[in-house]
Amino acid sequence: MDRAGLETMLMNYYRHIDRTVVQFDFLVHRSRAGSYDEEIMDLGGKIYHAPRLFPQNYLTYNTQISKLLRGVSYKIIHSHIDSMSVFPLRAAKKLGIPVRIAHSHSCSLDIDYRYPIKVVAKRLMPQHATDYWACSEKAGKFLFRTIDAAELHVVKNAIDLRRFTHDEEGRRRTRETMGLDESQIAICQIGRFAKVKNQSFSIRILQKLLEYNQNVRLFLIGDGPLRSEISDEATRRGLGSKVAFLGERTDIPELMNAMDAMLMPSLYEGVPVSLIEAQSAGLWSIASTAVSEDAILTPCAVRLPLHAGEEAWASAVLELATQPRFGDAGSMLRAKGYDILTSSQQLQAKYLAMTNRGTR
Repeated sequence: MDRAGLETMLMNYYRHIDRTVVQFDFLVHRSRAGSYDEEIMDLGGKIYHAPRLFPQNYLTYNTQISKLLRGVSYKIIHSHIDSMSVFPLRAAKKLGIPVRIAHSHSCSLDIDYRYPIKVVAKRLMPQHATDYWACSEKAGKFLFRTIDAAELHVVKNAIDLRRFTHDEEGRRRTRETMGLDESQIAICQIGRFAKVKNQSFSIRILQKLLEYNQNVRLFLIGDGPLRSEISDEATRRGLGSKVAFLGERTDIPELMNAMDAMLMPSLYEGVPVSLIEAQSAGLWSIASTAVSEDAILTPCAVRLPLHAGEEAWASAVLELATQPRFGDAGSMLRAKGYDILTSSQQLQAKYLAMTNRGTR
């Protein structure tokens, strides 16, 4: 439970449900502590650990999760690990847990040595899930190709819109602490340092931007296995003084206030929470066309193909980042169902309606 998109989406809902009525416990596939663990425990949740879903761990995983589920009395298992949800849902079915939700958060599968297993798991999903949820219709159609559209339930990646309202005075203060004056163009990318997030492309965009304007800085927010590799690339390209690696942060609203544009050159995505947050803040954002069009909710977010190249992206940044902040984005997002205050109550009601269901 680190500060990544899916985890943040879960915490948004967890903070806003009535936890005297519905409580979340979390099963994670890492042995180490996560960034949200302390808050989860403060809110009354439990955190269980299972081994990574690697082939060499499958037998151990099945044994451990079966043992865990026998010792508790859950009525609902809600799995967020895309095609690999088959594993926990299969164990839940064997133990008679009546509601088994598979939740799709993406529109693609990672291409790695487990890819054939993921393809098979995807096909087996209808045998083990009772309910099919997704962050968007596109993500649902990708993971649940064989189910009827009427069976798909879309749960918006809602946020606390109040936290992401643009504030000019807050912008000034944050930029001052970051060593930025108003003549500088500050751009950011938020996300795990992983291949899919494509931070290397943002480094190359910055290099192209600096050919036009030396007064540009790039802020990379997040952590992950490729952080040192991206840092080395920035240094190798002579950009060390123009790139700041901020790590995981708890002050994302303040940082977005301070920025002039956000990049999201992902290789694939569902509906990224950070892109919704940026739009709520009125922050001009450029996402790749691999990001679902369902995530483009206001005029301050646009999509551009990666194959357009760094020059096209740099031109788009310069055009957007010098425009006035986009206003009234919060109202647009609220009208489209992205206000967590409303969405959390809808989710809570949905869970409660499911608890009387018999075993399937």
